[in-house]
Amino acid sequence: MGNEILIPEMPQLRQMVLENTARIIKNEQTIREMKKKLQEEGEKQIQRQTYWETSREEHDRAHREHEQEMSKLREFMFNHAVQFDADLKKSREEFDADLKKSREEFDADLKKSREEFNQRQAELDAKAEERHRKFNEDLKKSREEFDADLKKSREEFNKDLKESREEFNKDLKESRKEFDNRMKALDNKISKLTTDFIGTIGHIIEGLAGTKAEEMFTKQGYEISDKKRNVHRKIKILNKEMEADVVLLGEHLAIVIEVKADCTRKNIDKFMDHMKNHFRNLFPEWNNLEILGAVAAINYEDDADAYAHENGLLVVRADSQNVFTLDKSDRNSLTRF
Repeated sequence: MGNEILIPEMPQLRQMVLENTARIIKNEQTIREMKKKLQEEGEKQIQRQTYWETSREEHDRAHREHEQEMSKLREFMFNHAVQFDADLKKSREEFDADLKKSREEFDADLKKSREEFNQRQAELDAKAEERHRKFNEDLKKSREEFDADLKKSREEFNKDLKESREEFNKDLKESRKEFDNRMKALDNKISKLTTDFIGTIGHIIEGLAGTKAEEMFTKQGYEISDKKRNVHRKIKILNKEMEADVVLLGEHLAIVIEVKADCTRKNIDKFMDHMKNHFRNLFPEWNNLEILGAVAAINYEDDADAYAHENGLLVVRADSQNVFTLDKSDRNSLTRF
C-alpha cells in the first residue's frame, strides 16, 4: 500500500533505551558513591573534583543521547501514526469504492433478477390463462357431448318405454280379451252345471258366490253388492299370473277369497305373496277399492286359521253342505292390499 516507511526493529530500540538507562543509573550510583567519599574524606575532595565533573559530563552526555533517542522514537511514532492514518483513509476510500461498486452490481443483479422474474411470471400467467381457456373449452365440449348423449339416451329410453307400453297394452288387451272369453265360457259352464256340480271346492266356491256369503259378510258390517268367481288374469310382459277363486265386491270394497279344502300355513304364505305383489297390477280395474283378503276351508291344518288371523286375513269356515261361518275380526287389524 503506497510508499513504504523504514521502521527500525523494536527490540533494538528497546535495547538501546535499556543500555542508556543502565548507564544513567550506574552514573548516578557512582556520583552517590563519590559524594559519600567526599563527605568521608574531605581531604580527597579536591583530587576527586575533576573525576566528579568528568562523571557529571558523562552523565549529561548520556542523558542528552537518551533524549535524542527518545526524540527520534517520538518522531518515528508520529510518522508511523500519520502513515497509519493515511493508509487507513486510503483503505476506507478503497472499501467505500468497493462497497459502492458492490452495491451497484447488486442493484443491477437485483434489477435483472426482478425483470427475469416478472418475465417468467408473465409467461406462467399466460400459460395458466391458456390452460384455463383450454379447460373451459374442454369443459364446454364435454358438457355438449354429455347433453347430446343424455338427449340420445332419453330419446332411446322414451322409445323403449313407448314400445314397452305398447307391448304392455297389447298384452293387457289380449289378457282382458282372454279373461272375458274365459268368464263367458265359465258363465256358460256354470249355467250348464248348476244342478250337477260336484267337488268340495266347487261347492265352497258356489256357496260363497251365492247369497249366503253376502248375508254372512253383511252381518259383520261389510257391504257386498256383487260377486265374481274363478277370476283369472295373466300378463306375460310382467311375468305375473293369478287366479282368484271368489271376489266379493262393494261400492268401496273388494274381498278376495282363497278357497282350499285343507288350508296350510304354506297356502296362506303363497296367497299373501300374490295379494301383495300381483293383485293390483293384474286387476287395475279394482285399484280404487279397499282390498281385503280371506281364506275359506273345510279343514285348517296346524293352526293355519290362527296364522291367517295373524296375517290380517278374514277366516271363513265351511263344510261340504255349504254351511259357512265367518270368524269375527277387528277390521282395523286386517291387512289392506
